[in-house]
Amino acid sequence: MTSNRTHLINWIRSNIERCGYSSFEDLHLEDFPNSFAGPGGKLGAMADACEILASLRSEFPTGFTICIGVSLRSDQSPIGVNFQDELELASELTYNTPSVYVFEAGVEPWKTQFQDAAIIPPHTFSWDKNSSYSVHFEYKEDYESQYRRSFWIVV
Repeated sequence: MTSNRTHLINWIRSNIERCGYSSFEDLHLEDFPNSFAGPGGKLGAMADACEILASLRSEFPTGFTICIGVSLRSDQSPIGVNFQDELELASELTYNTPSVYVFEAGVEPWKTQFQDAAIIPPHTFSWDKNSSYSVHFEYKEDYESQYRRSFWIVV
């Protein structure tokens, strides 16, 4: 059986080779051969994936940002960063599965599409030792009634 580490390496390499990042291709954590669904639920899965990704970072070409994203509760009005720790963040998660993404460095969505993105201070979460930073952003499409929100761990 393929390990989570091998699965991540293969997917990221394939994504970079095929330019899958240009169409926001993602890898759901629930699709891994060895499920990340352990203690800590979605945030635990994100922390575990972050640890593996951090250990792999040197194996990938520079010029790419690897991150894990998850959707947060939406509302008709902007909510902003309404969490101070992992417990509060967990209460904002939706039913969506966290996913791994690859972006070209410098054109990550929080840098190009969402200038109001909030960079979360370092050392806020337990996985920060394995990440560069975390990001929160929200936006509303013209055709939608609610603001979409998401949280990202950048490895």
